[in-house]
Amino acid sequence: MADDCTNAFSKQISGSKTRVTTSVNFNSKKLAKWLQQVAPHCSQIQVRFGTYTKAHALTKELEGRTTVFFYACDENGELALDESGNEIPPVNQGTVFP
Repeated sequence: MADDCTNAFSKQISGSKTRVTTSVNFNSKKLAKWLQQVAPHCSQIQVRFGTYTKAHALTKELEGRTTVFFYACDENGELALDESGNEIPPVNQGTVFP
């Protein structure tokens, strides 16, 4: 199912005139470490889509590209809090492809 859905997405956007993100790759060890750190403080992990704006793109090539953020959230979908009561910041350490 996953392959069929991702292939359908790629076909849907293949006619685009701009570079389109088809996946975001994450280092498995870094992601697992983050998940272990936040798991005691959250009820769910949300994957939210975003677009790199000029202000946040690390390179000119990334500007306008789609990315994903992992959010540690409580049972109401709000940002989870760490042991000090601070919001846990979302993670965005992936590499867009292609």
